[in-house]
Amino acid sequence: ETVVIEADYTKGSDPAITITLKDTTGLDVIDDFESYASSDDINANWSKNNNGSHVEGALVTDKTSSQAMEYKYTLGDYCGLTKSLGSVDASSFEGIEFWYQPDGSGNKLTIQVADASGNLWEYYITMSGSEAQKVQIPYSDFTVKSGYGDENATMGASKFKEFSIYVDKASEVL
Repeated sequence: ETVVIEADYTKGSDPAITITLKDTTGLDVIDDFESYASSDDINANWSKNNNGSHVEGALVTDKTSSQAMEYKYTLGDYCGLTKSLGSVDASSFEGIEFWYQPDGSGNKLTIQVADASGNLWEYYITMSGSEAQKVQIPYSDFTVKSGYGDENATMGASKFKEFSIYVDKASEVL
């Protein structure tokens, strides 16, 4: 099973900011995959959740001749890849956007963001169909993972530390 993902922040409601935008500050890009020479580079920068099933990132070229990550997985219960962001002040942004091509499996794609306050924010997408699409997720649509933070917190108020992509079985929500 594979899912192709490119990720970026959205600034305000401007839909023109996409992963292909090169911002000289580097603050609005989670990963554009352009700096990687090989799949090994992706896997050196995206760590695998060792408690989950097999997953790895593969470097591919998308339809626009930009590089992207192909999310290759063999699903047991769940699998995940995480990119450390250091300490990113995302308070001037309103959400996260990315292009992805679902694999039609019906499994759940979970976008997870860890912030400096200890909150794990999540958003779920059912992977139906196989058409590539832009996904825009306002911070207000994320929820704190049960038992992993302050359910009254506001996403974006604290600096982001990690960005994770998980896949779990359709009948389960992590």
